[in-house]
Parts: sequence; structure tokens; C-alpha cells
Amino acid sequence: PEVQALYPISRYCLLGLLAGSATAEIAPLPPIFVTASRVAEGPQDILYSNSVVTRAELDEAQAHDVAEILRRLPGIQIGRNGGVGQSTSVFIRGAASDQTLLLIDGVPINSGTVGSPAVQHLMTDQIERIEYLRGPASTLYGSGAIGGVIQIFTRRASPGASAQIIAGAGSQGS
Repeated sequence: PEVQALYPISRYCLLGLLAGSATAEIAPLPPIFVTASRVAEGPQDILYSNSVVTRAELDEAQAHDVAEILRRLPGIQIGRNGGVGQSTSVFIRGAASDQTLLLIDGVPINSGTVGSPAVQHLMTDQIERIEYLRGPASTLYGSGAIGGVIQIFTRRASPGASAQIIAGAGSQGS
């Protein structure tokens, strides 16, 4: 008899818990960093100095290419021969540009002939997040990462995404 009396109470309590959890807000997950050790870990657990540039920060910066974003990070110097789209070199903490490893979604894109990464053609509208690891990471990535590692994560298209065309016009028939 006592078990039958408890059963209706526990059923209503369970329904109340389910109703309360349906209206509760989901807490945001803490940020993760994968470049430093090739496994997901929090930025506070990494021994190297690091920076993460999120999609919101990219939108707020209103920069057109990656070199403009990287220039704002600590320890990075940018050398460019001309305007946007011209040959661009990235120097981390005084290391040569061929000692900076640039990864896009985990794939190295350093030039096979010159050695330095080609960042001049990377536009910010295609980027979700940038992870920047300052200091020598050659134990994980080889001699191309003596200065540091920059990893760029690209945006993923959502199902049913549409294409976008952007056009521009200038004076004198251009």
C-alpha cells in the first residue's frame, strides 16, 4: 500500500522536472583549442601562449583578408609587397616567414618552393575561427613551426545554403 501511494507522487515530480528542463536555457560551452597538442583542450590548459579569433571578432574587425587580422595579434609582423592580394609574409616573434606554419582545417598550406605561407588570398568571410600558437611547436609540427602555428578553421555551409554573388563598379568603365 505504501508503494502505491508513492508512485503517483514520483510520476508528477518527474513530469515537473521534464517541464522545467524544457524551458531552461542551454549554457555555452567553454572554448577549446586544438592546435597546441592536436587534441581538444581549454586555452587555460595549454603551456604555450595562444590566441583565438572567433567569428564574432572577425565580423567586428571588418577586415577583408587574413593579413589584416593577423597584424592585430601579439607577436606577429606582416610584410606586404603592395596592396591586398600582393605577396605577403608572416613573421612570428622574429622568426623567418618560412618558420611559420599555416594550417587550414589541419592541412599545411606553406609553399613547397618558397616555404612561407601564402596568406594574401585568404578572405575573412570564409573563416569561422583562427587559432594562433606563439612559440616553438616543432616537436608536433616539424621544423616549419619554429616561430609558431596559425590554424584557420573554415566556415561550413548549412543545409539548404544558397550562393551569393557580389559585384562592384568603378568609374571610367571599370
